[in-house]
Amino acid sequence: MLVSAGTLVRVGHLGGWFCSWKEDFMPHHLLLVDEDVAYLQATRKLLVSMGYRVEVASDIEEAKNRLAQRPVDGLLLDIDIAGESGIELFSQALEQGRTRTVVVVSESGGIPKAVQVMRQGASDFLPKPVTEDELRKSLTRALGKPNHGGLDEDERRAWRDEYCPNFIGDDPKMLEIFGIIERVAATNCNVLVTGPTGAGKELVAKAMHDSSERRDAPFVALNCAAIPKDLMESEMFGHTKGAFTSADGVRQGKFEVADGGTLFLDEIGEMNIELQSKLLRVIQEREFTPVGANKAKKVDVRIISATHQDLLKISGEGRFREDLFYRLNVIPIALPPLKERLSDVPRLAGYFVKRLAVRHGRTIAGIDEAAKRALAAYEWPGNVRELENTMERIVVLKRDEGLIMVSDLPTHLSGLDASRGDLGLTVGEIPEEGIDLKSVLEEIESKYIVEALKSGQGNKTNAAKVLGMKRTTLIERLKRLDLEDF
Repeated sequence: MLVSAGTLVRVGHLGGWFCSWKEDFMPHHLLLVDEDVAYLQATRKLLVSMGYRVEVASDIEEAKNRLAQRPVDGLLLDIDIAGESGIELFSQALEQGRTRTVVVVSESGGIPKAVQVMRQGASDFLPKPVTEDELRKSLTRALGKPNHGGLDEDERRAWRDEYCPNFIGDDPKMLEIFGIIERVAATNCNVLVTGPTGAGKELVAKAMHDSSERRDAPFVALNCAAIPKDLMESEMFGHTKGAFTSADGVRQGKFEVADGGTLFLDEIGEMNIELQSKLLRVIQEREFTPVGANKAKKVDVRIISATHQDLLKISGEGRFREDLFYRLNVIPIALPPLKERLSDVPRLAGYFVKRLAVRHGRTIAGIDEAAKRALAAYEWPGNVRELENTMERIVVLKRDEGLIMVSDLPTHLSGLDASRGDLGLTVGEIPEEGIDLKSVLEEIESKYIVEALKSGQGNKTNAAKVLGMKRTTLIERLKRLDLEDF
């Protein structure tokens, strides 16, 4: 089914809220079939990062069911898992118009198998292991470039500054995400935002709402992990007076409050399985029934969900409904952890310092360049939230009004500037007589280890963390370099 600009589309058996999208901006939809679950998930993430929408199946029957539910633009199939059944699957999919193109991968078979699958209609045959470049080129040949479309980098920055000013990010990954959000905002598609805790998922959801036609209606957020399970249904759908012991009045649920606007369901993976069934019905029927009521209420709500979990994995464990996942995951947006966009750290830190200095009545001149380098050298396992908390602690504890210096940073950060090259280590021309590279490397290693230990007041655990190694590994290096007494 082709989608024209402004068209409202109802796809297959999905039901529920319609999704409008300009055809030129619709991401290519792929079905990835492979029995290796680890490979399946890794390749899915890679394809999503390239700009594709991706479903996965671990066997032929599951793939048949997926294709029966909805057609896809491309089928990426490991032919080794089913042999002739796999060839039959993609041949029928092509004949019935369930896919536009097929790319076959295999660990065996070579040229004879490649010839066989190409004769059956496959557009390409790729021997495993498939590199990222090979995969990108093959899909581009078959489908054209992924539909990133839309705004250029400067326009994405301008859009970010208008609709998402609190989400700081000039890293190419983030600019790409802002471009996706800008396009998705104009639709009614359900969106699933994934990423680690503290990555800014609610900011993304709010930006999507604020830049949509629903901006004048409510944006309602509900953290599924923060509400006790026995109260969650009432929180979502409301209740009538006397519906349960403590229900001494009528209460509106989040769906009713968000009518006409956006409902943000944070940590959706924590929702219990029984309530998931009821949410699925609301999505399908566009109506809900308050607890204790007999009559359903119609509702018009766009759902944006978020999770730090792998919903497909936990659905395989029986903790999340797979059919609900596909209804929520119409458009996936994956936020990278802060360690994958460290170039944004200095700007983020500066933003937090300005805001937090006002909050706490402090005057801070800014951040010294060496301190910026130290901040950008740390991987921030707690993501943006950890960075914000760290900068707040620094602002509160700083004794003067000057620049934030390396000496103002916590001990696990204060030695990191050295690891960016401030140890006086230089690379010069190799002399004619040559060098003992092993000795040179050991000298460099010793300097880094000593500097890390000094910055951590001799604490080996902190030093190991700064150096990106295990404590036991550091102790072994100290023995080898005769630094045990440091």
